[in-house]
Amino acid sequence: MPTVAGGLVGAFAAAQVHFHSVAEASFGIGVLCWALLGSLVLNRLFFRPRLAGALFPTMAIEVAPPAVAGIAYFAITGGATGPVAEALAGPVVGLADGIGDEEAAALQAHARLVERVQHAADNGSPNASLGASTLARLLGDGEGMPVDLGRLEIRADAERDRLRARLAEECERLSPGAKPADLIRQLVRDHPDDEGIYAEARSLIDEATAFTLEHDLLPELGGE
Repeated sequence: MPTVAGGLVGAFAAAQVHFHSVAEASFGIGVLCWALLGSLVLNRLFFRPRLAGALFPTMAIEVAPPAVAGIAYFAITGGATGPVAEALAGPVVGLADGIGDEEAAALQAHARLVERVQHAADNGSPNASLGASTLARLLGDGEGMPVDLGRLEIRADAERDRLRARLAEECERLSPGAKPADLIRQLVRDHPDDEGIYAEARSLIDEATAFTLEHDLLPELGGE
């Protein structure tokens, strides 16, 4: 995940030299790439064949982004709010999993990190908001343009009203006279549970795979 590491480590480095706008933009890039690439990895783990045993240790990289993101966040904000630090405390503790007693220096560094995050969780501000000015600057850095939060709020309210009207229209089409909330509850009751969704997804993947092999749609892989 080079784009994730580059964005988050870059955010920390930029914050240290007081390039706050660069740090915020880099932090946003790192978190976005983490969300995108992390979802691809999880999709692979859920729906494809099990990884070979030799590849299991590579999954340790999945716990690195939240810890690095937390360090970058601390550097950008000059500290940590209680809720954010509390959310990061678990992943940070898990970073030591698999480190042997012979790695004394690594364990000591990890203990210092855990202590710092726990202190922030216990003593940080209960308000996790960035504030209007910081949020506007963070949203605008990526595009190199100022952001008007008031206009964004108006557009968000208009989009919410449009979606509500569309929902009411579709519910009326499916069940005339029924309230949207009641119809949605009925539809949810008919929806399969998590295992049912996974089973259907696996069935569709198997069907697509069989079709691809039957019609010889894959190119020659050269033994790879």
